[in-house]
Amino acid sequence: MSAIFKYDRCGNFNEGLAWVCLNDKYGFVNKDGVEVIPPIYDFVDDYSEGLAGVRLNGKYGFVDTLGRIIVSICYDKIIGFSDGFAVVAVENEGHWLIEKYGNIATKQKYEDCYGFCNGIGAVKIGGLWGFIDTSGKIVIKPQFDDICDFSSSDFIEVCIADKYGLIDRQGNIILPVRYDSINRLSDSFYAIKQNDDWSWVHIQKDIITNQAKPIYFDDFTYFEHNIIDYDNNRGIYTKYEDDRESVEELEVYSQNGKYGFMNLYGDIIIPMKYDFALPFSGGYAVVKKDFKWGFIDRHGNEVVPLQYDYVSSFYNGYAKVQLNEKWNYIKRRSLKLLITDKTN
Repeated sequence: MSAIFKYDRCGNFNEGLAWVCLNDKYGFVNKDGVEVIPPIYDFVDDYSEGLAGVRLNGKYGFVDTLGRIIVSICYDKIIGFSDGFAVVAVENEGHWLIEKYGNIATKQKYEDCYGFCNGIGAVKIGGLWGFIDTSGKIVIKPQFDDICDFSSSDFIEVCIADKYGLIDRQGNIILPVRYDSINRLSDSFYAIKQNDDWSWVHIQKDIITNQAKPIYFDDFTYFEHNIIDYDNNRGIYTKYEDDRESVEELEVYSQNGKYGFMNLYGDIIIPMKYDFALPFSGGYAVVKKDFKWGFIDRHGNEVVPLQYDYVSSFYNGYAKVQLNEKWNYIKRRSLKLLITDKTN
């Protein structure tokens, strides 16, 4: 049994399946490396709530994990299932929400829709964006020119007249709509830009609890607890307490084009000897040296030799790995390649 690099592109595992692409056609493999849905589609999305969006001959629909068509492939646009609903659209007719198996969830059609997250969905009515609940009732009236992000935070970035702010999911203003740009660094940590100056805020329980002096965003790395910026030998190291249990012990730092790792106290643990590095994920970190990629553990041991053209961080237990323009996966538990001549 030997590993094979077969696919032209590949995606992350979600709900036990990952999309793969061969000769511009898309299908799915499972966590045993078995091709459970052959590459027959023009494009696919990740699985969400048991269904994946697919495109065939210019139209979109949804299939289940066995490849059965659950929502007919007849729409011009779709957004995947979340909170039990998906968005579908037909050109010149509008957008509306469907339940699983394709049943229409609300009678009203919308000019546009971003789908649901944590019980609310962003919809466009009369040229402005607002929010509805799962019954279709408007909970935040349409008043915004755009909704930038509401998928993974308690706060929603909104835009009016090219200025940005934050609201909570009840519509209360958290940051006034007056900033030139807002970047979400974590669920409660934001970088804000006003008059060409960047600063950052830390928001907990609807209160801005910390605000730093202006910082430079020319070349920076940000994490849950820290910002480290060594551009032009400037350094900022700020630690915040957080109740998250998943924070890794080491963070990336860089200086003079080389990368290493330090602990939360600022002590250098793995020296700067790599050309690039990504944060630790699942106990391992991606590193690059002399144009080759691999993984190290927290002690700096190269547990996956730096021999690949590219590797990604581990996600749901698997990392994507490229060699000679073809792709495979590495399993986190065994650090072995997933797809072999036995699985195909």
